[in-house]
Amino acid sequence: ANFPNWDAPLQKVVNGWRTGTGESQTKYTSRYMGSMVGDVHRTFMYGGVFGYPADTKNKNGKLRLVYEAAPIAYLVEQAGGIATTGKQSVLGIVPEEVHQRVPVILGSKNALQEVLDAYADKASPPEFDVPLPYTPRKPFVNAPEVPASEKMVAPKITAACEHTGVTLTRFMLEVAKSNPDFNELPTLFSGISTACKAIANLVKRSQLTGLTGYEGGGGSINVQGEEQKKLDVLTNDVLKKALYDTGKLGVLASEEEDAPVDADVFGAEVANKAKDKGILVDEGSRYVAVFDPLDGSSNVDAGIATGTIFGIYEHDETCPVVCDGDECTPEEARCLMNTLQPGSSLVASGYALYSSSTFFVFTFGAGVHGFTLDENIGEF
Repeated sequence: ANFPNWDAPLQKVVNGWRTGTGESQTKYTSRYMGSMVGDVHRTFMYGGVFGYPADTKNKNGKLRLVYEAAPIAYLVEQAGGIATTGKQSVLGIVPEEVHQRVPVILGSKNALQEVLDAYADKASPPEFDVPLPYTPRKPFVNAPEVPASEKMVAPKITAACEHTGVTLTRFMLEVAKSNPDFNELPTLFSGISTACKAIANLVKRSQLTGLTGYEGGGGSINVQGEEQKKLDVLTNDVLKKALYDTGKLGVLASEEEDAPVDADVFGAEVANKAKDKGILVDEGSRYVAVFDPLDGSSNVDAGIATGTIFGIYEHDETCPVVCDGDECTPEEARCLMNTLQPGSSLVASGYALYSSSTFFVFTFGAGVHGFTLDENIGEF
């Protein structure tokens, strides 16, 4: 329905896909799940394209760059695909603010090359009275190479338990062995995966526990101006606490938070509520976590797939203060400098999909890896 409002080059390409008259002469069907995680996971499984492009009403797109577009783009390019706004690589954009929006078109390399070519040629909108002519494909001159981490090495696992297979816990221990400089990353992943298991259970039982509908009966609005669901608020809290409890968190930014949160400040609040000293924060490497705690939360009431998106950056303890006066506190300034990093600086990213099964898919710059939750043993 929004097709006529898209950029002209994208209109031309999509019309070619619809009619089978594009460069590939392949006819595509279209579907929309209402959850970026669900739609992207299906694209991983079967190929194709996911798009949430700019239009005449939303010229900057609608997806958030820091905690939705960049983490997913990192996964897609690690899998050999392309993620673009049409005009530039998603991973190359340096964020200007935490909740910045951006157009996103990503998926299989061949299909996305058509999009890149159309934008490069400044293609005109399609003429619908006659079929578009077939044009021979151009070489892949614009297609970027799959980014490979210069630091991380994927573990080689040659044997698996006949009862449990290769669990996420074992896999991350092997990651630590293969990458001694990142031996603290498994601890952070343990916190994320535990939170995702808890969220999967909350989503599955939401109809029975009264966790459907809007927070506070309605009227609770997040910084994006979107009305929050009950599970938006609860899942955000689950992830924050799970990440803090690892002792590896420096800063976090979330769709449901007005501004980035410093782990030390958040930890002090937790400790005060619990009337204790909180956890012991590790003095080793600390990380920045960005996330959308429940992507597609409006699907919960209808029993449709939802998900969690996350990204991990290295934390810079020495970053300068960028705000003056009353615009933000020194803690917020430090948080902003840590969270406003381009997707190309990601250490790891991934998502959990809550559907017929619970899937956990991630990358740390050395390929894409996926696990399925075995509820009988409580392990991915």
